[in-house]
Amino acid sequence: MYSTYTLSTDELTPQFLTALREAYPHKRIEIAVQEAQDETEFLERDEQLMKAVADARAGKNLVPFSLDSLG
Repeated sequence: MYSTYTLSTDELTPQFLTALREAYPHKRIEIAVQEAQDETEFLERDEQLMKAVADARAGKNLVPFSLDSLG
């Protein structure tokens, strides 16, 4: 089994360790730690995406469609 947990270091509690023990009873596990990337910061670096968001908010460059065309 493979699990990914994304949490703040403030959430590293005895309860979290208990949950790990319950998820992997009597197993040898490997824990790798890396700083999680903030999704908002990642998306804000995409200039084309930010232009599309600004256009959508301004009501510009929108493509009309009907709900029937989706089905």
